[in-house]
Amino acid sequence: MNILIKKTVLSKLKDTCRISFEFFMLKDEKAWLQPLYKTENYVCLDQESERHLEKSAQLFSNFLSKVSDQVRSMTEEEFYVLFESMSSISSEKEFMETLQDVRTSNRVA
Repeated sequence: MNILIKKTVLSKLKDTCRISFEFFMLKDEKAWLQPLYKTENYVCLDQESERHLEKSAQLFSNFLSKVSDQVRSMTEEEFYVLFESMSSISSEKEFMETLQDVRTSNRVA
């Protein structure tokens, strides 16, 4: 799975930045999924703060790479639902549990 991260600083006001991260993912090396967006307000006191944000985005990308086999087996709907939960997932075990919950709720619906 290929992941492209695009960072955009949308606005800066005093010590607050609005930064958008777009995650573009190539699934099965055939087609890019719709871009995934994370836009947040951050306190950016210096360049170090921005570097920290870039590092966070990179860590998120690395996590997605680790679970790429599971991502390939997901439907796009499952993938997008899971992406919304990603900030609360801190391990591969939690990822698998969340995926199972999504699949169970889809079967019930």
